[in-house]
Amino acid sequence: MHRNASGHYDTTALGAVDTARRLVTLFDDDTRRIQPSGRRAAHALRVLAALRQRPILSLPQLCQLSAMTFPAAHKTMAQHVAAGIARELTGQRRNRVFSYHASLAILNEGGEPL
Repeated sequence: MHRNASGHYDTTALGAVDTARRLVTLFDDDTRRIQPSGRRAAHALRVLAALRQRPILSLPQLCQLSAMTFPAAHKTMAQHVAAGIARELTGQRRNRVFSYHASLAILNEGGEPL
């Protein structure tokens, strides 16, 4: 961190550090929440990793990021939605889009709508 001309730490830098810490805590907490055993654990962690990388995504995007089949991605995302980690945004049966809402909330704090 660096100090500004008045000798105080830059609040933007402090805010960024706080945001990063909160995201790491969220990722750790969600990782612990979805730790089933066996093959399901691998799929659950791959979906969470994809959501971290791209907090708003469709199932085809999830398949591409996670190298999972569509049925496996669909089933695992449904488990994340049921656990409250992800949300479905479209309300449709097809072409659905999901969000990692808690991470987006952290990233959007203090921001104003465009």
